[in-house]
Parts: sequence; C-alpha cells; structure tokens
Amino acid sequence: MGKILNQIISNYIFFGAAEFFNRSLIFLSLQNPKNKTGEIAKIAKRQTLYEDRGDFTGLKKNNKQLDMKSNKKLAIDFDGTVVEDAYPGIGKPKTFAFETLKKLQAEGYRLILWTYRHGKSLEEAVEFCKKNGVEFYAVNSSFEGEVFDSAEASRKIDADLFIDDRNLGGFPGWGEIYNIITDRIEFRVEGSEVLAYSKMKKEKKKGLFW
Repeated sequence: MGKILNQIISNYIFFGAAEFFNRSLIFLSLQNPKNKTGEIAKIAKRQTLYEDRGDFTGLKKNNKQLDMKSNKKLAIDFDGTVVEDAYPGIGKPKTFAFETLKKLQAEGYRLILWTYRHGKSLEEAVEFCKKNGVEFYAVNSSFEGEVFDSAEASRKIDADLFIDDRNLGGFPGWGEIYNIITDRIEFRVEGSEVLAYSKMKKEKKKGLFW
C-alpha cells in the first residue's frame, strides 16, 4: 500500500492537479489482480478469429468475457514512444507508458508493436515489453502469423490508430494519449503546441448582422 501511495503522491508533484486524478485512476486500476494482461491478450486474439469466421455468438461471448470498451487496433512505435530513444539499445520507459498500455489492453484495445526494429533488436524490444507486463497482439504485422507478400498486401499494417513520437506535432505524453483515444479528442497543431479541439475556445462565426 505504501508503494502505491508513494506513486500517487509523485503523480501529483510531477504532473500537478490537472492530470493528477486521471493518471492516478489509471495507476490504481492496474493494481487490480484481475487485470491479467497475458490472458487479456489471448482473448483479444480470439476476437480476430471470431470476426474472420463471422461467428457472432463467439464475438458476443468474447466481448462479455473481456468487458471491453473497444477492440480497435493500436499500432505503437517502440523507440522514443514506449521508451526513450537509445536505439539500438533500449532506453528507460517513458513516463506511464506501460501503465497506459496495460490499461488500454485491459479495456480491449489490441496492441500492435510497429517498429523499425528487426531481428535480434526486435526480439529484445518484445522481451523488454513482456517483462514490463505487455504482450502484443501482433508484432510488425496486422495480425499474429501474417506472412507479408508485397504482391498481395501493402507494407502498411491494418490499424485504427498509430502512436509514434514522430507524429506531426510531436509526442504529447501517455496521459494525453490515453485521453485522446478514450475520449475521441481531435486536435490540431498551432505553432509549437498541440491543441485539443475540446479544450479550445469556440470562435464565434460572424454573420451578416453581427
């Protein structure tokens, strides 16, 4: 309990009151022993099999078991996104990266590791994530076991959202990413800032007489 309390206090000191409540809720939810991310990953993989077969009974049962908010695929970069960029080495985890990934996975999102890494360096990244509690739905592919054939498919994978530190506008941080995904926040780049539409003042449209 002391460790959890210390983490909550550090959240408040580091992020301030504005982000404190959201980040602490994410952290506390992951202390629940029912959040077995390995099991959740297996359930999420079954989701694709049911979809491919058109098995709606299986889908309904699987959704109920996972109690998921979404089954969307999230393609996630590694270097500079999950961890600090130290390629070909592995940097320190980004603040709340693994906590947020596990939270998203617990809510049913299918996580795909989408990285430039390959061979040994890729294996090291996958193992590092596994040690930190995240097992991916797929790695550098649209689904587990996919065999890439340039004549049959595009090199770009099938995903609903892509998370990368080289996105236009830069990397907003994992707390912000969680909010953008779950609250479906749209945003725009203005100067050196990334502004969420939901947080911007609405500009009054000028009519003919005002």
